[in-house]
This record gives sequence, C-alpha cells and structure tokens, in this order.
Amino acid sequence: MASKEIYTIQYLRAVAALFVLYYHLALRYGGPIPIGTFPLDLFFVISGFITWVISVDRPIGPSAFMLRRIVRLVPNYWLATFATAILILVKPNFTYGHELDLSRFVGSLFFWPTLSGDRILPIVLQGWTLIYEMMFYILVAVSLLVAQRYRPLFLAAAVGTLAVLHEWIPDAHFVSLTSPNILLEFLAGVLLGVVWKNVSLSIGWALLFLAAGPIGLALSEYYRPDGLSLLALVVPPVLVVAGAAYYEKSRGLPDIRLLRFLGDASYSIFIWHVFVSIILEGLLLHLKLPVNLHFALVVLATVGLTCLIYLWVERPMTDYVRGLVARKPLRPLPVQRQAC
Repeated sequence: MASKEIYTIQYLRAVAALFVLYYHLALRYGGPIPIGTFPLDLFFVISGFITWVISVDRPIGPSAFMLRRIVRLVPNYWLATFATAILILVKPNFTYGHELDLSRFVGSLFFWPTLSGDRILPIVLQGWTLIYEMMFYILVAVSLLVAQRYRPLFLAAAVGTLAVLHEWIPDAHFVSLTSPNILLEFLAGVLLGVVWKNVSLSIGWALLFLAAGPIGLALSEYYRPDGLSLLALVVPPVLVVAGAAYYEKSRGLPDIRLLRFLGDASYSIFIWHVFVSIILEGLLLHLKLPVNLHFALVVLATVGLTCLIYLWVERPMTDYVRGLVARKPLRPLPVQRQAC
C-alpha cells in the first residue's frame, strides 16, 4: 500500500469480497443475484489502481516487485489449492464443479490456465482471477524498466495489443487469458491511479462518480440486454472506485475498523469461501434446516471462518515468508534510484 492507507479501497475490497461470497452461494441455492459479476469487475479495477499506487515514485525493480506480489498471493493460494485437492479426493460428491488431475493441480500452483471447455478451471475455482492478476503483475514488472512517465503508455500499449490479438489468435489458452473487458478494467484502474495521484477533484465530482456508477450498472446490459458490454463491465466499477478514492482524497474518511478488517481479510474471504462453505453445507445438512435459514447460516459462518483463516493462517504465514525473503533483499534498479 501507499504510505498512507487508502481506506476507501479497503472498504471496497471488503464489500466486493462479501458480494463474491454471496454470489457463489446464491448460485448454489438458487437465490437472487442482484448485481451479477460486478464485484469481480470491481476487484480488477481496484487491482489496477493499487498496483500503480504501490509502484509509482518508488525505487523498486521488476524482481523486487514480483517477489513482493508472490509473497502476498502465493502462500495462501497454495494452501487453499492443497486443501481443496484433498477435499476433492476425500469427498468428490461435495465438490461439484471442481476437477482434479495432475496437470490441473500443477497448473493451478503455477498460475497456468488449465481449461475445461473454453474457461479457466483451476483447483480453486475462483483462482482463475489470480492467473489474470499474475499476468497483470508481469506487465507492471516489465513496465518498471521504462521511465516512469512512459509507464502508463507502455501498459496501455501492452493491454491494447493483447486485446487486439484476442480476436486474431485462436489458441484457447491465449483467448482465455485475454478477455478484452478484464484487460480494460485493469488498465482503467491503472489510468485512474495515474490521474488520482496527480489531479485533485472537488467533492462534487466524487459524489457524481459515486452516483453514476450504480446508475451505469442499472442501464447496462446486465439489466438491459440492448446495452453496451463496455458500459456494463468497465465503466460502472471505474466510476465507483474513482468516486470513493476522490471522496476520501477531498474530504477524508473515518477509520471504520470492521470494514478495514474485512478489507484486510478480503483475500482469505475470496480464496477460501468456496472450500469453507462446502464443508459447512455438509455439516448443516444433518440438521435439516429450512433452506433460507440454512443459506443464512452458511453465509455468516463462512464469513466468520474465512476471517479466522486470515487471522490465524494468512497473516502469520505471509509475515513468516516475508521475513525469510527480507533476509536477502533485492536491490532496486540503479537507474530508478537516480530518477527518484
């Protein structure tokens, strides 16, 4: 993160993670899904925004940047992958939608897009988003070799090239990794980070963006099939992130401890919620509760248990790995040290 924590981003992470959890459980229970995949779109915009904010104006080289991102993502994800693989072996009837074989397992660990039909299907189902994250991080790491003022142009050119090649290269793995909408969401987050760091806007603009985001979603193809896909998937989450970030920059925000904690725990909530909810469903089935009560209990218990995973597993494990890495720090690039 930046030296000063951006509360709005943490709060949005919390909200997005909880909505993703609800979305997956609602799919299984047949409940209403009021905003579709909007939380995932929000995550990709936030990822682009934060990736720019944590790498700009800092003497960091590609290797150091990638190592920090790997330490942040990999230990918790690998643990979830191993746990899910064991669950598939022990209770395959519980893990509907999951597939396990050696190539899929190895591909999941090393962020290679193993496919089922035309979609990425790692051991941890929602892990496909992390494969995109790693690709984004590689692009950003390469951009660190470019002078800072040209990095946004470099990233725009790289993302634009991938989006164009998406239509020209028929290879299934390449197509699965180059969804134009997702690429544009990440790039939009980066460009929003560039603007946010350098341009101040009044509270009125922030409120306008915050209002326009949900309105854009309501007018998009999710609710109106004749709407534009770009409007549906890219513009609304960008407006929400822009409005929230600029509101805090203009007016400031209180530290809402619960939301900040859920934002901190959002990665564990996201990575572990399917695994935890499957276990809970198996246990609660024996109680033969009404469907609505069963659903509510699974949601609440999944949030609670994934937060405990953050406290008792993710945080100490990440701190331990970070400590190991810190014993052999990587030096920043000399040219970047001079530029700063």
